[in-house]
Amino acid sequence: MFVAYGKTKGLENASTFCAYLLAHLERLGIKVNEIGIQTDNDGAFVGNWRPGSHSTFTYVIEEIFKALHMRIPPAAPTYNSDVETVHARIEEELYDIEDIDNAYDLICKAYSYVVYFNLIRPNSNKDYKTPLKIIAEEFGTVDPQLLTLANYT
Repeated sequence: MFVAYGKTKGLENASTFCAYLLAHLERLGIKVNEIGIQTDNDGAFVGNWRPGSHSTFTYVIEEIFKALHMRIPPAAPTYNSDVETVHARIEEELYDIEDIDNAYDLICKAYSYVVYFNLIRPNSNKDYKTPLKIIAEEFGTVDPQLLTLANYT
């Protein structure tokens, strides 16, 4: 799970975050041209409702990083069931219980939650494995920084 916050919900912020995420993955040796980014048909990702239309978000993924942008069928949220589950968990385990005083506080607490969720928290829907464990079982030893989206140079 990775999270990003912005003052507006739109193509610019979604595209910027996607570029940041894909560059992070590349820095850690992930061949991003071999992965796909799946989204719903929200305007923040597709920009245009027409099937086959391309957006800045798609351009970033497909033209800059040579990965694949896949759009789920309209009105088919089960295609993104893992995403919907993560939304429910972060609501229950972070937003509903933490007092958030300002934007800095939100970013700090959200980052801590991402680290907890990806590296420590067992997921009952995934045989009580963390995302780190699931990835390590599939691909071998994994640098935990892969799942922290740490801002380093």
